[in-house]
Amino acid sequence: MVYSFIPGLSAAPDGRQTAFLQVISPEWSRFFRYPAESFRVERHPLRVRVGDSVFGEAGAAVSIFQDGMRISGEIAYSAFQPILKSLYCPTVMGPFSYLWFLECSHDVVSMSHSLKGELNVNGETLDLTGGTGYLERDAGKSFPRAWVWYQSNCFSRPGDGVMLAAARVPIGPWAFNGLLGVCRAGGREYRLATYFGGGLERVQRKGNIVCISARQGERRLEIRVRAGASRELKAPLLGDMSRAIREYPCCDSAVRLTEGKKVLLEDRGACAGLEQVGGLDEF
Repeated sequence: MVYSFIPGLSAAPDGRQTAFLQVISPEWSRFFRYPAESFRVERHPLRVRVGDSVFGEAGAAVSIFQDGMRISGEIAYSAFQPILKSLYCPTVMGPFSYLWFLECSHDVVSMSHSLKGELNVNGETLDLTGGTGYLERDAGKSFPRAWVWYQSNCFSRPGDGVMLAAARVPIGPWAFNGLLGVCRAGGREYRLATYFGGGLERVQRKGNIVCISARQGERRLEIRVRAGASRELKAPLLGDMSRAIREYPCCDSAVRLTEGKKVLLEDRGACAGLEQVGGLDEF
């Protein structure tokens, strides 16, 4: 069982602002609109409010009664597991996070945290206690033309988790393949990223099987995903949430992370999320 909540605020080229809350599950996806003034952000501590729903570091209080949907509940979070940061890597984007003119910026807030609470969706109560959460954030005017994204923290060893994102990143008239990868294995963090000399080796799809591999020196990450049912996800285009893409919110996957001949992680990642947008030949 997977539920994703995406609160945000969009600003169209004509200046029109709209608050929104996207909710994605394996069975359905909905995009709820709200007045812009109902959107509030506090950064320290992190707290985002959209309509009557609040998302923060301590947990989430969801209250959606719109378009025939009734979603409510309270979920408490344990302490976040943030990624390692430094002056060189203030976010997962490393030094690229200082380039304010990029069309999109990305960061990982928590690789893993435990959940306690429940959701009620149209009269059905869902117990989330004992589950695992993941939190990331995006900002900018447009998502890339082509990208692939993978995430799972449902491995056999508690605390293990993998996130990988690769995209065609435009800078003026040029573009390059950008890679962001964070792996937590056995209590340690392993990073694969363009700014550390890493790169995407392969993105290949045959039917519903997607294979992704990336390398950084002797470190190699291989991901094999069996894509399940896809759901529509709204993405920004010049500030407006008008681009429709497809996300696979609950997939089976297998991950292998090696450093030379040493195997750091080799496991099945359940409840994995996958996005593969644009032509595979663009990478």
